[in-house]
Amino acid sequence: MARNMRAARWSLFRRGVASLRRERVLGEVGRRFDSFAQPTEIAFVIAGDGYIVRATRQAAETYGYPLEELEGANIRDLRDPASLPEVGQQMARAKESGILRFETRHRRRDGSTFPVEVRSIVLEVSGEAYWWSLIQDITERRRWEERFRIAFEASPDPMALSRLDDGVFVAVNEGFLRLHGFREEEVLGHSSRELDVWRDPAERDALIERVRRLGAVQYEDAHVRAADRTIRILSYSAKLVTLDGVPHLLALARDVTLERAAALERERLAQELRQSEERYRAVLRSLPVVQWAIDENGVFTLSEGRGLEALGLAPGEVVGRSVFDVYRDDPAILADYRRALSGESFALMNRFGPTAFDSHWGPLRDEAGVVRGVTGIALDITARHRAEEQFLQAQKMEAIGRLASGVAHDFNNLLVVILGTCESLAEHGRRDPAILADTAAIEQASHKAANLVRQLLAFARRSESHPVVSSLSALVLGIEKLLRRTIGEHIAVVVKLAEGLLPVRMDPTQFDQLIMNLAVNARDAMPEGGSLTIETFQAEPGDPHASPGRFCCLRVSDTGCGMTLEVKARIFEPFFTTKEPGKGTGLGLAAVFGIVQQAGGHIALESQPGQGTTFTIYFPAAANGDPTRERAEERRAPLALGRRLLVVEDDDGVRRSTARMLREFGFEVVEASTGEEALARAREGLDLVVTDVIMPGMPGTELATRLRAFRPGLPVVFLSGYEDLKTEKLPEGALFLGKPFMKSALLDLVDRALREGPRNRSAPGCG
Repeated sequence: MARNMRAARWSLFRRGVASLRRERVLGEVGRRFDSFAQPTEIAFVIAGDGYIVRATRQAAETYGYPLEELEGANIRDLRDPASLPEVGQQMARAKESGILRFETRHRRRDGSTFPVEVRSIVLEVSGEAYWWSLIQDITERRRWEERFRIAFEASPDPMALSRLDDGVFVAVNEGFLRLHGFREEEVLGHSSRELDVWRDPAERDALIERVRRLGAVQYEDAHVRAADRTIRILSYSAKLVTLDGVPHLLALARDVTLERAAALERERLAQELRQSEERYRAVLRSLPVVQWAIDENGVFTLSEGRGLEALGLAPGEVVGRSVFDVYRDDPAILADYRRALSGESFALMNRFGPTAFDSHWGPLRDEAGVVRGVTGIALDITARHRAEEQFLQAQKMEAIGRLASGVAHDFNNLLVVILGTCESLAEHGRRDPAILADTAAIEQASHKAANLVRQLLAFARRSESHPVVSSLSALVLGIEKLLRRTIGEHIAVVVKLAEGLLPVRMDPTQFDQLIMNLAVNARDAMPEGGSLTIETFQAEPGDPHASPGRFCCLRVSDTGCGMTLEVKARIFEPFFTTKEPGKGTGLGLAAVFGIVQQAGGHIALESQPGQGTTFTIYFPAAANGDPTRERAEERRAPLALGRRLLVVEDDDGVRRSTARMLREFGFEVVEASTGEEALARAREGLDLVVTDVIMPGMPGTELATRLRAFRPGLPVVFLSGYEDLKTEKLPEGALFLGKPFMKSALLDLVDRALREGPRNRSAPGCG
C-alpha cells in the first residue's frame, strides 16, 4: 500500500510539473505573439495539432467568433471544405522549408466564404513547434484583378504579358492575336523568338535592356510582323512588373503604320504595376480616351485616360471633387450627368473649345440594380472633325465649280453669237469706218467677257492651261484693277513694272489666279492694314535661283505678320492653313505652287515673324514666239470646195452663227437642232460634222458614234462651253473647240479635220 501511495504521489507530481511547464510555454507563446501581431491584423498561433493557441481581435471579428471561442478552435473549422485537399498539399510541401505561402478560401461562422492569402512560418518555443500565421482578406484584390482582366481582354489594341528574361508569353488579348494571326494556344508558353513576331529580334533585346534600366519605356518605332507577314510599325508602352517574384514585361501597342505622319504620343505607365488596382488604372492611362465615374452625390471617383490632356487636366486630378464645381460653367455636362443618373444610357458629342469628344454615358448600378452613380468614356475626335470640315469645304468648291461651269456654258453660247455677228458685220462694213469702230469695240468687249468666263472657271478649278507668249508686266497690268478692288482700301497696293522684259509662256487666267491667291494671302496677314508691293524684273546672271537659264521674275511682298520656320516648311502643303476654321481651305498657296511648277518655274520664299513675307517667282523666258500667231501665219485655206458639213446645236443662235461662218468660207452647210434630226440629215451624205457635246435627248458623243457606225472615219469637231468635257467625256482622238470661238479658230479646226482626219487635239477658242 505504501508503494502505491508513493506511485500516486509521483504521478500527481509529474502531472503538476507538466501543467506548469505547459503554462510557461503558453505564456512564452503569448508574449511573443503580443510583440509579433498587430491588433488590426488577422493573426494566429497554431499548435502542431491544428488548434488555435492565440488569435487577434481582428481575426475574431473577421470570422464572426468571440475571441475566447476562437482561441481553442481548430484551424480546420475556418477553412472552406472544398479547399482542404489543396491546403493539405501546401502543408506537406512547407514541412521541409518551414515557410508556407498560398491563396485559398476561408469560412466565417455564418458559413460565408471569402478568398485569403496565408503566410505562415514554423517557430520553436521550448522545444515545441508552432505555426505563426498572418491571414489577408484579398476579396478587393480579386475584384480589381477581374476588372483588369476585363480591360485587358476588351482593349482593341494589342496587349501582352511576357516573362522578361526568356520572352515567353503568359497572357495576350484578342488585339494581339488579330494583329499577328495566331490562336491563343499557339502563343501561350512560347517566346517571341519562337513565334518570329519581331522583324529584328535585336529590337526586342534593346527594348528589354531599356526596361531593365528605366523600369518603363515609350517605344515609338517597333517593327513587327502582322498576320499577312507584312511589317507593321507599332507604338509600344512597356513596363517592368513583378508577378510571384518573377519580372515580367507588360506591353500595350498601337498600330501606327498608316498614321506615322501624325504619330500619337503615348504616355508612359506612370506607376508601378504591383497591385491589381494600379495595373487597371495604368492601362486606362495609356489609352487615348477619357474614362470617368461620378457617384450619386456628384463626386468624381474615377478620372483617367490620356484624353484628359486636351482638357488641361491630369489623370485623377478631379477625383474627390464635385462635378457641380468642376463644370459649374458648363450646364450641358451637368445635364448629361443628371440624365445618366436617371438611368439612361446615351451617346453624344461634347465640345471643349476646339476639341471634340465622342462621349458615351451610362448609369452605374449596384448588385440590386439601383443606380449609385454614372460612368462614361469619351474619345477625342478633333482630327476626324477637321478632316470632315475639309471634305465639306472641298464639296462646296466642287458645287461652286459646277455652278460656274453651267453659267459659263450659257454665257459662252451668247458670246459665240455675238462674236460671229461681229465678224460678219466687220467683213460687210470694211469701207465704213464707223461700222469698223463699232464692231472692233464689240469684239474687244466680247474678248474681255470670254476672258472673264475663263477666269471664273479657273478660280473654280475647272479649266485647263492654255499658255501664250506674253510679258509679265502686261499680265500684271491685266489684273491690277481687279486686284485693287479685291484687296480693299485699307491696304496700299504698289506696282513696279519693268520694261523690255523677255517674254514668258504663261496661261493668263492661271497667272491671274496666282496673283490673286498671293494677294489674298497677304491681305489676311495684314488685318490692320499695310502695304502690298508687286514687282516685275529680269533675273540677274549671278542670281542663284536663276542659274543656269534666263528667267523673268515676279515679286509679291507684304508688311504682314510673317511666318515661323515651321509654317514656312509646310506653307505649300494642300489643306495646310494657319487660319481659323472656316477662314481658309489651305489650297490657295498649294494652287500657286502647282501653277508655277506647270509653267516650269520655281518659288523663293523669305519671311520672318513680324517682318512680312516676300514670294519671288522665277519664270523661264520663252524660246519661241506666240504659238497662236505662228499658227495664224501658217494657216492654209480650208478645202471648202464641194464639201458638205453638218452643224448640230440645240441653241438656235449658236447654230445659225456657226453655220454662217462656215458658209461664208464656201462650205455647203446642213443644220440640225437635235441628234435625231442629225441622223436623218446625215443620210444625204456628209464630209464632216460639227456638233455640240451637251444636247437634250442624244449627246454629241453618242451622235458621233452612231454616225461613224455607217460612215467610218467621218471627221467630227466637238463644241462646248464646258472645258472639262475635253478630257473627261470625249472619245480618244476627238477634236474639241471651246466656246466662245472666233471664226478663224473654227475654220482652222475644220480645215485640220478635213486634211488630217481625227486627232487628239483641241483649240482653246478665244477665251
